[in-house]
Amino acid sequence: MRFTLFLVLASSLLTCNHEPATNLDPNYSDFKTHPVLETWQQQTAGNALPTLTEEQIEEIRDLLDAISKGGRLAHSAKGQLQDWDTKELTSGLLSIVEDLKVDLGHKRAAYAWLRDTGTPGLLPRL
Repeated sequence: MRFTLFLVLASSLLTCNHEPATNLDPNYSDFKTHPVLETWQQQTAGNALPTLTEEQIEEIRDLLDAISKGGRLAHSAKGQLQDWDTKELTSGLLSIVEDLKVDLGHKRAAYAWLRDTGTPGLLPRL
């Protein structure tokens, strides 16, 4: 009895010619892009930090070294660092911080200057 019921069910399934209805070509509305990224890039282009040469980065490192010595030399070096453009100084200090070959004393001094004089452009690099 069970076997007969199984054969009837199997034969009814095999004789069924009904294919599943699939929609292979759905109708989507046209995709419209919103220029959010382009707008953001245009708004923040003025905050971008310049790329400095190795000589400029070495000069900043020398000034940090002179500041750590103290005295009139430190006062003069501090004035020279303050005369730098803020974005260039931030870029140079970040280059010092990011360099693996720079000693810890220079990195600490660079972090201190970044804390006091850094621009918002430094945040993506930190």
